[in-house]
Amino acid sequence: MKPSNLRHRASLPLPWLPPPETRTRTLTPTKPSPSKILHTIKDPSSTLKQILTAFSSASRHPNFHHNYETYQTLIPLLARRRQFTVAGAVLNVMRRRDGLAPGPTVLIPLVKSYCDDGRYVDAVDVFLKFSSSNRVFSFLLKTLVDDGELDVAEVLFRKAADLGFQIQVRYYNAFIKGLCDHLMIDDGIRVFKGMLSSAVSPDVITFSTLISHLGKEGRVLGSNAMFGKMLMMGVLPDSACYKILFRMYWRNQMVSEGVGILRGLVMDGLLNEGEVLGFDGVVGEEMLGAVLKRG
Repeated sequence: MKPSNLRHRASLPLPWLPPPETRTRTLTPTKPSPSKILHTIKDPSSTLKQILTAFSSASRHPNFHHNYETYQTLIPLLARRRQFTVAGAVLNVMRRRDGLAPGPTVLIPLVKSYCDDGRYVDAVDVFLKFSSSNRVFSFLLKTLVDDGELDVAEVLFRKAADLGFQIQVRYYNAFIKGLCDHLMIDDGIRVFKGMLSSAVSPDVITFSTLISHLGKEGRVLGSNAMFGKMLMMGVLPDSACYKILFRMYWRNQMVSEGVGILRGLVMDGLLNEGEVLGFDGVVGEEMLGAVLKRG
């Protein structure tokens, strides 16, 4: 047989084999297992590269979605290792690809690590971008106030309100107290006035905080004015508020005003004799006697 005939016959399909297109087999990658990915993340011997490779490879697999537990474990780990850029990218995958909203167990460790690193503005940005949780807001606000980052806390308040976040009275109270504790009472009053212009009504804690700090600075007229505003707004003082007023009068040697406060409390049944004597040693038996004599 001529060589040309051999070449021709070799190019013909062999009768016992199926057509070439049916012999082609596409290898489908094995579907990732969430438990294996989680095991890799939790394994102390896993390097960061191994963890991110396992996560990224699974993310590229069609019809696979990471579960919440994976993110709840991975993002805090990245936060502890100060891998903030990677953590932000993983948060985007969580929300955009897997349709999961990061909750407090995911965001609080990240926010904490940002604050521990002095990156307070970044912590606020993460909250504003990814969260509407009261728990995360409360944690972030407390951290900012405790660390004296009051300007950043004010940015958090303003921007959160602009985004429609409902700022509760307890958050205003915490912020106002933080300002007053840092001797920024006028700023506390400014926040209080902003509170009045919003849909949030101050409570007895709000007023008591301002009355107390104004009194400690000797601003008795301002403290009295705040107490008057409290009554006009229909907010009833409690025994703690009355004690704050009394101590203010006592420190400023306004004995008659102090006695008037105690007399009203005793006569109205809001304080008994034992409670009057329990003012941390400020009031002695002679004061109690003066109160009762005036009755």
